[in-house]
Amino acid sequence: MRIMENNVIHSINFSSKNHSTEIDSLRAIAVLLVFFYHSIGVMIKPNPEIPHTASGYILSFIFTGATGVTLFFVISSFLLTIPFYLNPNASRIRFFKKRLLRILPMFFLIVIIAGLLTRAVMNNPMEVVRSFLFLFEPWGLFPFSVPWWSLRTEMEFYVLLGLLMPLIHFSKGRVVVLISLVAIFVGRYFIYIHKELFLTDTNLYALLFQSAVAHAPTFLIGIAASIIYIKFGESMKVYLYKSKIFNSIISDVVFIMILAVLALVLRKVAIMGGMIYTDVNWPQHYTYEALLWSLVLLSVIVLPLRIKPLIANKILARFGETTYSFYLIHLPVMYYVNVNFLPVQSGFTTIYWGKVLLVLILAMILSFLSFRFIEKPFLKIKDSF
Repeated sequence: MRIMENNVIHSINFSSKNHSTEIDSLRAIAVLLVFFYHSIGVMIKPNPEIPHTASGYILSFIFTGATGVTLFFVISSFLLTIPFYLNPNASRIRFFKKRLLRILPMFFLIVIIAGLLTRAVMNNPMEVVRSFLFLFEPWGLFPFSVPWWSLRTEMEFYVLLGLLMPLIHFSKGRVVVLISLVAIFVGRYFIYIHKELFLTDTNLYALLFQSAVAHAPTFLIGIAASIIYIKFGESMKVYLYKSKIFNSIISDVVFIMILAVLALVLRKVAIMGGMIYTDVNWPQHYTYEALLWSLVLLSVIVLPLRIKPLIANKILARFGETTYSFYLIHLPVMYYVNVNFLPVQSGFTTIYWGKVLLVLILAMILSFLSFRFIEKPFLKIKDSF
């Protein structure tokens, strides 16, 4: 029972006042995947989008680092399902207020900074206004606006979740939820059978292919993982920690097998040529990724993993608290450092890795500062509801 003794079985507290080490560590891993993915696109030219010879299965996690966004979506839906599922009287208004306080202050500040640094405030003020309303063009406030699509997707998900999830506790409400899900998947089917929409209008692609409707299976898988944990998580954890079979290397073998299958999926995405091409030609990959990431999440929470200190620890968790700021900040920092310091690299050179380390340190410092002085005050207001 050595693993059980060293790893206290505890309930995961998902409130923002008492962060979960496991969840925050996975957030850190997710944003690091996105960071290294962007570092390839920004700091290496020509961009090795199809890494047939440059990577194996492990490096495919980096070449397809946009999968970190899928992990973010899974974590978000996993966490936000809990209050609605446990409490039939959970307030929608309270939910929306908390979400807006979590997302908007930091985002609005970044939009203002982007407008000033890109001179859009003077040259294209309507793009700044559209950005405040989440109606931005993907490249409108480059480089700041490139990753914002996922925030718009999150906001769409918040609306759908807040409107529909409370209805599951009532018989007539469940009918409304079912009809809504059918409508969502009909809409998703329409999006993916009309690939010409992407070819003719990149803005329309961003609105449709990167919408909460297009990513509906990802969010639903996160919701399902949350319900499974609520119903069976603690009893599963007690059983697994007491089991002589699982309280051994077997748990680690299971976990590594999940990662191996995920690597197979990501390798196929990498070979197909990158995120946008694969989105259009193999949209199912998001569903497979979400399913596997949800298994990773549940495994980290309930399995008595010997390698758990490498995956979930205080250092990663501390960084994980700041990942929202880091997500918004890292790409502009990367772009301006790359433009102003040292030449663009043609491969994974020593200079490239030095620049990556420099950008990582700068972005982490800025994200910790913005979390401390911008996010945290609004989080305190949010937690007072």
